[in-house]
Amino acid sequence: KSGTWLWVSTRAKVASNGNLMVVAQDITERHAREAEADVARRAGALLREAAGVRTWRYDPDRNVYDFNPNFSRPMRVGDDSLAEAREIQAAVHPDDGGRVFGAWRRTAPPGELAIVDYRSRRADGSWSHVRSAWRGVRPAPSGQWHVIGITQDLTELTEARDAALAGEQAATAAAEAKSEFLANMSHELRTPLNGIMGALHLLKAEALSASRVAVLEGALGSGAMLAKMLSDLVDIATLRRGDLELRPERTDVCALLESVLDLFRAEADAKGLWLLSDADPGLCWMSADPARLRQILFNLVGNAIKFTSTGGVEVRLASMGAPDHRWLRAEV
Repeated sequence: KSGTWLWVSTRAKVASNGNLMVVAQDITERHAREAEADVARRAGALLREAAGVRTWRYDPDRNVYDFNPNFSRPMRVGDDSLAEAREIQAAVHPDDGGRVFGAWRRTAPPGELAIVDYRSRRADGSWSHVRSAWRGVRPAPSGQWHVIGITQDLTELTEARDAALAGEQAATAAAEAKSEFLANMSHELRTPLNGIMGALHLLKAEALSASRVAVLEGALGSGAMLAKMLSDLVDIATLRRGDLELRPERTDVCALLESVLDLFRAEADAKGLWLLSDADPGLCWMSADPARLRQILFNLVGNAIKFTSTGGVEVRLASMGAPDHRWLRAEV
């Protein structure tokens, strides 16, 4: 009466007197539920297809797998989705078979969940990487268990992972080769540099005019800077290889700090900055690697002076930790 349409199911019969008897049943709600269920089934199938997922069940009495299961009805002979167990087992990669079948024997009878990654042969003979999960659901008359499961094709993900790992390994190898090259070049450059520095020091012992002494001092300063850069390159290469070894020895860290500050006093004076140190005299003698500690303090003080425009820079040394295991704390 409202003008909307209904779905109806009708049955008709001709009576003995020739009249037609018709029974009509309103099935609109049932039809809507069936339509929704059909949409859900199609969406599920589409999702499984897009994700490379297949659901299946195993009948132990018939020893067959159903890869398009309708759990509301039994398997039917002649279904295209049925496959014999020996076909499925033969498709498992020989190197993975022991792990897959061992998991099946352990988990299927007690109804436990199992998840296994393995390789499976495709119809064209190539290998795919898959992940299967299953669980035994009920015993069959034979005592074996009916099993339901799901299998997902992970080939694309596996190949992408392997490609990423290969790229990472190649990048690591390139970085190691670069570090090795830097270390080798630094060592090779040190030999002629030492020769140049030695010659400059010999010239310094000669009687030279003030102007030539100034030029010589500039050359020695540049050579010392270049030598430090080469040492830093060697250290970087060593650190990247994980081969850096500390060589601790009894060290006067207070005197070491003062020697570092002396290197920067001229630069600090040129910028009008004061440069101070503060350390407990009882702290000074410690077990430390003097070369590495000098590098650390040199970098800290150098950066502090570089980025300070007014005032000054103070370096404080303090002790941390237990008396038998002290740490040195440097504050700038």
